Amino acid sequence: MVDTSIMTGLSLKFLASAILTIATSMVSAQDDCHIEVSPNLLVNPSWEDGLSGWSYIYPRTISSSESSEGSRSLQISGVYPFQQVNQILNSLVVGRQYDMSVDFKVLVTNVAITESCTVNLYHDSLASSNIVASKQAGYNQNTRDWQTLAGQFTATSSSTLFGIYVTCSPYIIPQINIYFDNAALRLPSSSYPASSHPVPSNTPSATPLPGPSSAPGNSYPVPSSRYPHSSYPHSVYPLATPTRRPCMSQRRRLSQQARS
Repeated sequence: MVDTSIMTGLSLKFLASAILTIATSMVSAQDDCHIEVSPNLLVNPSWEDGLSGWSYIYPRTISSSESSEGSRSLQISGVYPFQQVNQILNSLVVGRQYDMSVDFKVLVTNVAITESCTVNLYHDSLASSNIVASKQAGYNQNTRDWQTLAGQFTATSSSTLFGIYVTCSPYIIPQINIYFDNAALRLPSSSYPASSHPVPSNTPSATPLPGPSSAPGNSYPVPSSRYPHSSYPHSVYPLATPTRRPCMSQRRRLSQQARS
């Protein structure tokens, strides 16, 4: 006589194995994914090349002891009532949405005080409707972490101004320093299956017929009269290209969820 309990157990094991195989195949298919990060449109976004590319209101310097990205950052003294840092950008696409962000740190070395600072990230002009992100907080000797301001805006013109505005009170003393790093303005990132990305062909292309050149001339944007000419960077930097990185796989996400 056949033991039906053994057969039932074997059937369940076979069914579970089949389901696991199908699920693994589906997850593996989702693993083949990439995120394309749009190029940063800012010049010298992390102040690795000194102060060039930006305009400033008050004196400032470059720090090699504090940074959130790379090895340098912009350092601003707390002895001034406010600080404003700007950069002009051209060649934006009207109607497209752009991401803006910047890292900042408020460092207070006086053990006896707490300074209140407000940091604003804005586009075009310092109007309330143009502020994409703002942070107001108290800072003392124990608040030493980098923070990030980030937001989005929709371009209404082909040119814009990337602006940072910071005010601190009540002390306004040299034992307070504000650092900025890793600024960015770019189109939102996009993800796609890696298998859908076209593979370059090894077949040589036909030689184009001679004719008027369609290559752009000076690829660097022309200064806009909407903003002070002193804001325009004087150094030429190479154009950035999109960066691709793998998406976090579904298998890894499920594994992390299981561990948590």
